Amino acid sequence: MSDAELVSGILKGTIDFSVLFERFVDRVSSWIAPLVKDSEDRRDVTICVLTNAWQRLGTYDPAKGSLCTWLYRMAKSLAYTFLRKKRIPTVSMDRMEGRREPACDGPAHEHELAELKRLLWHAVGELPEPEQVMLELHYHDGYTWAEAASCGACRCGPRNSTARAASLCCR
Repeated sequence: MSDAELVSGILKGTIDFSVLFERFVDRVSSWIAPLVKDSEDRRDVTICVLTNAWQRLGTYDPAKGSLCTWLYRMAKSLAYTFLRKKRIPTVSMDRMEGRREPACDGPAHEHELAELKRLLWHAVGELPEPEQVMLELHYHDGYTWAEAASCGACRCGPRNSTARAASLCCR
């Protein structure tokens, strides 16, 4: 059963929400695992994500992206909200582990770096949502291109589970 059929059936009352829950509970938990380290907190946030999905299922629009993408965005948003409320420090995308900014050689170099970051963020913002999610999954969350593609965030035709198709989609 496709995600669209699942959502339609849940909204009509012919399919129980538990089907969606079982299909996505492990994925949601794995998406937030890098952010929410404690297993009990992660379980609570996962339940919160799926409860919100149930309450807001009528707002899901397949034309804007896959169900997986919609749930992924909701999961990340709620995980960050949880961390803010709990006051757990988060890692900035500018300071991701293993990546350091080069030392600045003065104000001109600093300005150049700031302009490059601005251009990069503008370019990413111009991408369609599925490609933005693919980039976030790969570069921020550490997913391989194949793992990100298997989420369904990128629709690359019949080869969407291959790393090559996923990486081409995001170029």
